Amino acid sequence: MRMMLAVSVFLVSAFCNAGIVDIPASNKTPAYRITEEKLVNGNNARRTAVWATVSSGLSKDQVTAVIQDLVKRNSASHAISISISEHGEAPGAYSVGMGIWAPGGDWSRANEGKQDWERKTYKLKTEFREAYFSAGKSQHWSAAYGLTKEKALKILSDIDSACMDASNAVFAKYPTGNVSLEEQMRAAALTRVAQSYGVTSTQAVEMQDKRLEEIYGK
Repeated sequence: MRMMLAVSVFLVSAFCNAGIVDIPASNKTPAYRITEEKLVNGNNARRTAVWATVSSGLSKDQVTAVIQDLVKRNSASHAISISISEHGEAPGAYSVGMGIWAPGGDWSRANEGKQDWERKTYKLKTEFREAYFSAGKSQHWSAAYGLTKEKALKILSDIDSACMDASNAVFAKYPTGNVSLEEQMRAAALTRVAQSYGVTSTQAVEMQDKRLEEIYGK
């Protein structure tokens, strides 16, 4: 997407586990993939941010089950942030659903959890992207480009990452910014990644717009 979708988590210090872990389906949860975990420390409280992906077509109950399973896997933390997207998407803002498990369901109150060993004050707050659940049986827009949905999302995620790297490179050299150079480098990054997948830069921009409309509506 043109603007990198960021997770609004303040990282005081973080340990990142970049390994991808596939979790098989069980009688309680559908299969899903953990794409990234970060241990976020602040005020001596342990906070964990988790990103995971799921396949298309799950219900809210199934996505909630995935979120609950991730909470159980990280229950030693004082607060947990979970972002769920679709397979092919890189860690970032959620496109399916998200959950916060913390005292009162408030990430900022993680410090209170140090005294609440039984987690009596803890709540799980969830939010969902309705577009994911309301997707009909009509053909996905990715088919117009000869792509599967997962492949299209992978291309867009790779473009996001390349464009972010380009922006970081500009800011490293010009701390006060250089808008013209940044735009040039981001455009070059988009073209490079798109062409590596056999997609034109024009098609890539169209795909970005379609994905934004798909998530947030027109």
